[in-house]
Amino acid sequence: MSEYLITRTRKSAPTAAGHEHVIEVEINEQLRTVAEVIVEIRNGEDDFYTLSPSTGKRALIHPWTCCGIPTLHSDMKSVPDNNLDSLPVF
Repeated sequence: MSEYLITRTRKSAPTAAGHEHVIEVEINEQLRTVAEVIVEIRNGEDDFYTLSPSTGKRALIHPWTCCGIPTLHSDMKSVPDNNLDSLPVF
């Protein structure tokens, strides 16, 4: 099993509910779709995480469905600056 640090995200256009969904992530300057990440997590192949620059804490990333759309979200133990939604976007 490998572990991958997510450093940036790409998000969808705002939904009818007014929020965005993560649709792609950047890992080591390589792009991965949400679908690819979800398959690897569910198959037990890899772990994905974010890292807090202020505390050094990691937050695991999990598959999530919002508005009927597969996406990703941070572990509930995340802190504000390691939350997937707080990462820089591309």
